[in-house]
Amino acid sequence: MNITGTELRNFTSYKELNLVPDSPGLLLLVGGNGCGKSTVIEGICWALHGQMLRSKRPPSSATTTARLSFEAQGKHWLVERKRYSSKTELTLSQDGQDVTGQTPTDTQAKINAVVGDRDLFIATRIFSKDLMARFAVATDKERKAMLEALLGLSRFDVALERCRAELAKLRGSLSKAETRLQERQSMLARQQALLLQVEGPVEDHEFLEAEHKVALAEYQAEQDAWSDVEQKHRDAYTAWVKADKAASLAKVELEAEMSKASQLKAKLARVKANKSCPTCLREMDGALSLIAQYEAAELAAIQKAIDAADLKAMDTADDAMVAERASEATAAARAGVKQPDRARADALKERWHRARQEALEVGRRKAEVNDTIREVQVVETEAVALRDDEKVLLAAERVLGLRGARTLLLGRALGRLEDAANAALQKLDLPIQIGVSGTTELKSKKEVDAISITVTGAGAGDYDMGSAGERARVDVGLLMGLSALAGTTGFIAFDEVFDALDTEGASKVAEYLGELSKDRQVLVVSHHQDLRAQFPRGRVMEAVKVNDVSRLEQR
Repeated sequence: MNITGTELRNFTSYKELNLVPDSPGLLLLVGGNGCGKSTVIEGICWALHGQMLRSKRPPSSATTTARLSFEAQGKHWLVERKRYSSKTELTLSQDGQDVTGQTPTDTQAKINAVVGDRDLFIATRIFSKDLMARFAVATDKERKAMLEALLGLSRFDVALERCRAELAKLRGSLSKAETRLQERQSMLARQQALLLQVEGPVEDHEFLEAEHKVALAEYQAEQDAWSDVEQKHRDAYTAWVKADKAASLAKVELEAEMSKASQLKAKLARVKANKSCPTCLREMDGALSLIAQYEAAELAAIQKAIDAADLKAMDTADDAMVAERASEATAAARAGVKQPDRARADALKERWHRARQEALEVGRRKAEVNDTIREVQVVETEAVALRDDEKVLLAAERVLGLRGARTLLLGRALGRLEDAANAALQKLDLPIQIGVSGTTELKSKKEVDAISITVTGAGAGDYDMGSAGERARVDVGLLMGLSALAGTTGFIAFDEVFDALDTEGASKVAEYLGELSKDRQVLVVSHHQDLRAQFPRGRVMEAVKVNDVSRLEQR
């Protein structure tokens, strides 16, 4: 990142400021206390992240504006931040094209993606006396957070969070699958027990069906034979009854004719004896002989009818006798024919239906068992796949967790940090070596997760026991190590870093910064006017303040 222009309007004590640092090169800002030297760095920080080093926002009743143009990632960027009243406007352009997000938060996220968030930017590019030794005196948690931010290990947090979310989701699915598996296995056990109950010796329903058809055919043949003889007997019996009835009627007719003849004879006898009318009983003279003749003729007719009736009675009696004998013969024939018995056919039918129902029940039970077996196999396959996925996610969780790849990367980073810091200290011509360790061994021999800093050659191996000058140069070394670790190039600022250094130390640091400015854009802020001689190749500007208004003047 190289700054190509800084513009401030109504920013703290500056009404207007325009500054274009050399790139590469060194710019020395000098001036008295309170003149606004460090305000330039504050303005850069506020333009990029909306917060200053020492406070959140610049105090001003007017509209405050900060415009910062810079080059990064092979592109030219322009950030403009305005604050008026309680509102803030933020815009961003890339190579002259507006890329401002829909909200200030979106725009800030885009800026952070280019230059890093505020903590990372300050940790790798700003070294001020107010923030000196922030890595050296930070807690283990703060050191780890700073290094993780430098290394971009936040992506591990995102991945770990997603991994754990997927793991929780998978375990929920696995729990459901295992519950379903237990339910299906219990169901299978019940179904298999029921199948054993109905799967005993079952008759062959197809054989029984064939036997039933044979028995039914035999019964039908017997029924046909019986029906034939029964019909013949019924016909013979009907004929006999009819003949017997005709004989009875003929006999009745004969008896009627004979009765009529008997009555006529009696009347004729009375006529002859009494010579009177058989009707009115009066005496009759000449007509008597005529009546007698008439009745004699009628009697003769009756006798003839009697003879005919007698003959008919004899014939019908013969017919009745013949019919009776025929009926007796068919009865005897019927007695000789076996009566049809359907019981065997019905019994076979019942056994056939029962066997078929039992076979259907066995088939249904087997189908249920087979279906459940397939369901168990499907759920088992699903559970196995989920368990395999769980193993993969657990392995991924270990890799992404604190003891996984993150720890490995941090360990390697600490080695690079130590090497870069010691290289910087060597250039500062200070016989001090920094040791950065990822663990600390306690008296209990138990290793705890920590990042410790040891100093060899000063302060009895303890950073806090070194002199102010030694600590200041150690801090410069750590800053350069962090900067190298983050891979930052271009702009870097040093704010009042010479206060704790003696003449030799200040000279060594100035020499180191001069060498650094050959490849990087270096901004040095100090109230020491005599530092001008230490930077013969650098550009010098002085901050002056008149009537509470600051400005920069070229020197």
